[in-house]
Amino acid sequence: MNLKEFGDAIRKEEYRTDYIVQLKYKYPWEKEYTVENVYLQYEANHDCWSWLYDWDEGYDDVEVLKYVSIDDVL
Repeated sequence: MNLKEFGDAIRKEEYRTDYIVQLKYKYPWEKEYTVENVYLQYEANHDCWSWLYDWDEGYDDVEVLKYVSIDDVL
């Protein structure tokens, strides 16, 4: 799913929480994707989420592979 679809999905959740999100991304001229797990933190004061660090440097091709609520991580 793309980032917009992911954002729409987590906004529909009844319970707001942090997530670990597995992303794959690349620039158009790159052949290989970068795949990594990134922490997405919920900010209750603003009712929004923010990435733990600024991973997005303008990639054109970004896909959310998997995500899990931090509450479900053992």
